[in-house]
Amino acid sequence: MNQPKAAVIINSFNRLELLRECLGTLTAAVKGAGKTDEFVVVVYEAGSTDGSLEWLQTDGQRLDLRVDVLVPGPGDDPSFAAGPNTAAACAAGRYPRLQYLIFYETDNQFLGFDPVYRAIFRLLAREGLGACGFTVRHQDGSPAGTGQPFPTLL
Repeated sequence: MNQPKAAVIINSFNRLELLRECLGTLTAAVKGAGKTDEFVVVVYEAGSTDGSLEWLQTDGQRLDLRVDVLVPGPGDDPSFAAGPNTAAACAAGRYPRLQYLIFYETDNQFLGFDPVYRAIFRLLAREGLGACGFTVRHQDGSPAGTGQPFPTLL
């Protein structure tokens, strides 16, 4: 199995319906770009009681993407802050050739692969840049919120 270049980090807690949808659009975008070997999804499943873990262990493993599932053990921190940090550290340890971490929420959707290409290009073009964000839109496609390219401390 190839070593992935990017890990998609997802923190999940009782969001089964959103998890199914976000992984579905992610899989479609990555598969459509012919990049399934270059990605791994690492889900920190923080103790859901809505069937999320069971879905990840069955249907989630049948997606056209590699999906690793992490479950906190006794004494581990299951908080929202700990999930992405734990999943990122796990991905870096398991896949030493990783170049990118994509932090992806269960209410996110990729409607195509172009935003990922543009983010990678932007990261490569600006040496000091460590992260990129994406355009937030309402379900009807209209812009949501505000954003700044390259914000400063001011």
